Amino acid sequence: MTRSKYSYEKHGGISPADTTVVNARGGKQAHIATRLTLIPPRALMRVGEILSTGADKYGRDNWKLIDCTEHLDHALEHAMRFLAHESGEDHLGNFCCRALMALEMNLCDNQRKEI
Repeated sequence: MTRSKYSYEKHGGISPADTTVVNARGGKQAHIATRLTLIPPRALMRVGEILSTGADKYGRDNWKLIDCTEHLDHALEHAMRFLAHESGEDHLGNFCCRALMALEMNLCDNQRKEI
């Protein structure tokens, strides 16, 4: 089975135009191009833990009030601290979390520009 090109940002979700696929047991569903099962689960769990700590400290969606560049600045600081072997914080986990926040903010900004 080949994967179709799909733009989540463009469609805002699963498009009704997506191809229907049938599995070996006859189950039908929309074909999706994303393979979320490829995301490393332990790393994603760690990001979730970091987000939970941040939500407790700053508020649930406070990170959405911070622009992409600021998230990148914090991500890069965590990357440098990780490379310098600084202890006291999970710098690599925080780098990943801030990088995901920056990516999300950038994707949202780009989607708003397309509308």
